[in-house]
Amino acid sequence: MSRGMWFEGDRGVSEVVGVVLLIGMTALLVGGVGVYLFQYGDGVQESGPSFSPSTTYNDSDAGDGQTLRITHRSGDPVPTEEVSLRVQDATTERGTPLEYGGSALERQVGEAFTASETLVLDRTAFTTRSGAPVTGSQHLDLGEAAVRIVWTTENGKRSEIVYEWTGPDRTDA
Repeated sequence: MSRGMWFEGDRGVSEVVGVVLLIGMTALLVGGVGVYLFQYGDGVQESGPSFSPSTTYNDSDAGDGQTLRITHRSGDPVPTEEVSLRVQDATTERGTPLEYGGSALERQVGEAFTASETLVLDRTAFTTRSGAPVTGSQHLDLGEAAVRIVWTTENGKRSEIVYEWTGPDRTDA
């Protein structure tokens, strides 16, 4: 046997060893990623519902006062048990602070706020801080108000604002 033939036969062994090592490293990497995902997969955050709103603000000083109409144009149905409507700084035309009653969303749209439905915020959705209803002689003023629809996960660990509107006279964000 010549010397060249002896070394020629060893070359194939080194290529096979390289391929086996490459496959082994790939299997370890895939296994590590799989273990990580199975162990921490619960931590993947679900996102809030897609909500494409259209807002109409009526700044009337007559009748019942101002109104805000929020129409769900398109997107996911928003279950009302997963969201809360939050209203800050609503007042009467004389500056009397008002509290949002908390039930306008559920009362007007039911179990889910679906596409083409409209939520109307008018004086009937509010009470005075003492709990008295807003009477016909008091006009709603939303000029400095902030309105948000906030989605919260079932476990309450995460929330997301899916809708936000601020009145034209509001000075802070």
